[in-house]
Parts: sequence; C-alpha cells; structure tokens
Amino acid sequence: LLPGAGADILGNVELAREALGLSTSEALIVVGSTTGQPGSPTPGIWNLWGFADEVLSPENAIPDPADSNRRLAGGHWLDLLRRVDVFLQQSGLDYRQLLDLLDSYYVNPVVDDIRAIHIVSSDPEEPDTCDTAKLALEGLDVAAAARAVRFGRLWRRLGWSMRDLDRAVTAFAPAGQPADLDTVFLTRLAHVQRLHAALDVPVERLLS
Repeated sequence: LLPGAGADILGNVELAREALGLSTSEALIVVGSTTGQPGSPTPGIWNLWGFADEVLSPENAIPDPADSNRRLAGGHWLDLLRRVDVFLQQSGLDYRQLLDLLDSYYVNPVVDDIRAIHIVSSDPEEPDTCDTAKLALEGLDVAAAARAVRFGRLWRRLGWSMRDLDRAVTAFAPAGQPADLDTVFLTRLAHVQRLHAALDVPVERLLS
C-alpha cells in the first residue's frame, strides 16, 4: 500500500494507469504526450497508424487491403487513411467497430448540427456501394485521426464498449471546456474502473 492521504492515492496517475491496464508508453499516447514513434527518423502521428513516413514510397509501402498482391507505395498517409479499407487495416477494427467509433462524440463531434466525419462512396458510378475499398471517410483530418488512435488505444485496454467510454469522456469533461483524454480524466476513469471491477456494476449505471 502507498502512504498518504486517500485523495492523494486516488489521484495518483501511476495507480490510475495500472488500474486501466495501460503501460507507461500507452498512457503517454492516450493523453497525447506521445505523438509519434519514439526513435523514428520521421516521427509524427502517422507512426501511430502504422505508417513509417508522412508520404509513402516503395521503401515504406503498406499492404493494399483491396489486393493482396499489391502494396500501396505512394500518397499522403492521411489520404490513404481516409480509405475505409485502409483505416480498418491500420486500426485493426472491423466495420461494425468503425461505426461505433464514428458514433462517439469524442472522435466524431457534431459540427453545425451534423457529425464531422461521414462514410461516403468514392465511386460516382456506385454511390450505394458496400465495398470498403470504394468507401471514404469524408471529414477525417489530422486532429480526428489523433483522437481516434488515442480513444482506440484506451478502449482496447479497458474492455468497455465504445459507447460507455464515450459517455465517460463526456461526463468527466470540465464545465465549459472540450472533452479530452488527459491525466485528470484517466484518474477519474480509473475510479469508475475500480468500482466496476469491485462491485460488478454496469459501467453505464456508474456513469449515470
């Protein structure tokens, strides 16, 4: 047991990290302190999505999810990530999980009464296509990509639904300020995780 007042212990970031199942390196990504791969010659948020550099080349190509015999060896990382099939490949999500991610207000906020990011067809000849290689994430920008990777890392460790995690982000947002996954949020989230584990009470009830 750690010495000190109860409030100090509950506010301990290291204990919170452990309660959430996060390593130190993962926690730094979640709170936004790490924004690229440490030691990379070309560090940037693209590293956290599995891209070695901001612009792809034959030396840092990635597999083409639409064609197992082909590699994507050119283009800006964000343009490629907007392809739904590439997003799924690089994130490790399935399509249902992508929809849940886009349903979260932290990753995909409402702007002018509509969600910022939409799935649209990139093929004018097939506007109703279900082919993920022909679907695009319209509105996905660098900031949204950063939020998605931070939210996704935390979600995988918690084992909660994305909806419950998003509820927590909203519930713990400081009044009048945008929600963020900072260290204060992690310590508060750890309280909920401890209660959830100890009492076996659904997360939704604990957040209500």
